[in-house]
Amino acid sequence: MAHHFNHKDAEWKAYNVKGFSGSEIINLPNGTLKYVKVEANSVFPTHLHVDKLEFAVVVEGTATLTVDTNSYIAKVGEVVKFPEKTNHAIANHTNHTLILLVGAINTEE
Repeated sequence: MAHHFNHKDAEWKAYNVKGFSGSEIINLPNGTLKYVKVEANSVFPTHLHVDKLEFAVVVEGTATLTVDTNSYIAKVGEVVKFPEKTNHAIANHTNHTLILLVGAINTEE
């Protein structure tokens, strides 16, 4: 079992959304943590989760993270929280790759 992680060494698996891939770090019944790579000019459409809170930390690049009707331009080191039952979206409107560290905590008892 690995204990040290670096996105530069990650094994990426493509998601169903074009331009998005991920590398799992933790996958437990009560939560997950993963790297998410977003290719230049890619958008993950608006969606929500009824049973989990998510957060995204920008590791590399600049993200446009939307929560409900508010959009935030997040840079390296910044964190945006996506509450459960709240519409949110992830976009990379730059010409460079974006790397996020995305965590989820299950809120359903």
